[in-house]
Amino acid sequence: MRTIKFRGKDIANEEWIYGSLVTDGYKYHIVGELETEAHEYNEVEKETVGQFTGLKDSLGNDIYEGDLLSRNTGLTYQVYWNNNESGFNMKNTSWADDDCPMNFYNVEGRFEVVGNIHDNPELNK
Repeated sequence: MRTIKFRGKDIANEEWIYGSLVTDGYKYHIVGELETEAHEYNEVEKETVGQFTGLKDSLGNDIYEGDLLSRNTGLTYQVYWNNNESGFNMKNTSWADDDCPMNFYNVEGRFEVVGNIHDNPELNK
């Protein structure tokens, strides 16, 4: 079974929240994975919401949309959702106009998450 979960930055304290995504009009909320039956909704910044890709990096960390991946080549790749292909892709952030998405199928265990586009904009050139 495929795991569907999201992450987003809590508006109140800028911490990452992981769990289910709930939208209410123009607001986005994440119901944390460890919440009680009361289901406290944490409002998150819409721009930071990213879905879990279903894959893990070489260290066993979950890979999310918006993550920045690297190998020992020094190049950095951004994970994003490609509407045209209805799936996740990645693009090289080191090249200026990179309109060439890269296949995301062989990523698991071969790349390492080195940051994300929200916390590490300097890696997303």
